[in-house]
Amino acid sequence: ATVDAWAAATEVDRTAAAFDGDQLVATSGAFTMQLTVPGGTAAPVGGLTVVGVLPTHRRHGILRELMRRHLDDVAGRGEVASVLTASSSAIYGRFGYGPATFLAEWELETSHAGFTAPVDQPGRMRLLDRDAAVTLLPALHDRARRARHGEVDRSPSVWRAYLAELDEEATEGQPWFFAVHEAADGSADGFAIYRVAESTWPSGLARNHLHVWEVSASSSGVHAAIWRYLLDIDLVERVSTRSAAVDDPLRWRLRDPRRLRTTAIADHLWLRLIDVPSALSARTYGEDGALTLEVRDPVRPERADRYRLEVDGGAATCEPTGGAPDLVVDVSGLGSIYLGGVGVETLRRAGRAQATRGGAVDHADRLFRTTVAPYCTTPF
Repeated sequence: ATVDAWAAATEVDRTAAAFDGDQLVATSGAFTMQLTVPGGTAAPVGGLTVVGVLPTHRRHGILRELMRRHLDDVAGRGEVASVLTASSSAIYGRFGYGPATFLAEWELETSHAGFTAPVDQPGRMRLLDRDAAVTLLPALHDRARRARHGEVDRSPSVWRAYLAELDEEATEGQPWFFAVHEAADGSADGFAIYRVAESTWPSGLARNHLHVWEVSASSSGVHAAIWRYLLDIDLVERVSTRSAAVDDPLRWRLRDPRRLRTTAIADHLWLRLIDVPSALSARTYGEDGALTLEVRDPVRPERADRYRLEVDGGAATCEPTGGAPDLVVDVSGLGSIYLGGVGVETLRRAGRAQATRGGAVDHADRLFRTTVAPYCTTPF
């Protein structure tokens, strides 16, 4: 069922395959997506997916050719960037991608999950069956993803494939639960997907582990109400999550914040700019001013250029220029700083960005900085 669902979600005109005679030896594909950028604008991007080469055909340049075709396709469609979630973090940097969003995995014992203050959010939680979830959750996710830069949209077919994968896991005897938060007027404004990942009863005492797949909320108050519900479910000793924002406010609600143990911080969405002027013009910035960037692109050297970014009232214009650069960065580094998830100074200290005038790095950091971290909930 999962294979069928992903087959239905496949955009055939965005797939490529490599053959050795009549043997299929490599594939790639892409989803047509919208990426929320700082300021709330949705920018068109190509979501690279299903990339693979048979182990018998590695080191023959097949992946390089598939990537070239994909990047040409993105440019030809007028999309500003290519994005992906990487199965291996060692592959895509050489094609100009940089990690742009990060996620946290954590766990918390429910006996230490008290909040510093009661949740003051009108409304209630309601459990849904799967059919109701299929109907209601996509609109709630779409509302939330428009408000958080780093998020991408999910088409109806991608939603069906996403839920099919959950269904497959549920056949292990651990069904997924879908809970929605409703405001006082009865309208839905957030949801959670979770399951009991481990059920143990030593000496008749519940030692159950609740695993949260996704939480989506339209406001910080709804976010708090959903987590209060999850942490208060009976007979649960431990709650964990596969994906939370690195600046998730839950820790700061806890009376004992040390008890929330971060078990991993991982890169998630990787970003590769294609149309630099359009991409830089699409987002808002932290302060006004001008910056000339030299963007080096060894993969697509014809795209390497200098760009003048001018910001007025938070809005930007960006055009190619022949002027001297203030900052030199490669295209993968620009992908990392684009959403505000990585600081320019961090890249400078790593040898990935160089300033050609005093103060350029500080100015660029203030320009690209965002008040919240970019975050993406969708694997693809």
